[in-house]
Amino acid sequence: YQAIFDEGRQAGDQAVIVVMPMSPSHRAAFYARPLWRAYMQALTKLAGDRGIRVVDASDWLPKEGDFVDHLHMTDASVSRFSARLGGELAATAGLPQ
Repeated sequence: YQAIFDEGRQAGDQAVIVVMPMSPSHRAAFYARPLWRAYMQALTKLAGDRGIRVVDASDWLPKEGDFVDHLHMTDASVSRFSARLGGELAATAGLPQ
């Protein structure tokens, strides 16, 4: 990943790591574990040390009905997620939302 981030930085881009939304049942089964929390802490620190922002959107869609399966969002949910992510990134960049 570091090589990808370095290449982007050289091209004038700023990387952002986005943890994608997951269904509540998937989060409960796999991402409520202490190991996942430790991983996210390590990832956030490593990214922060390199000036890379981490956006944890894993819980942005709180209903099972937001997903067609445990990982894939419905079309309506994709639109809501994209709008929210765009707003978050615009705000961070100081752009109008």
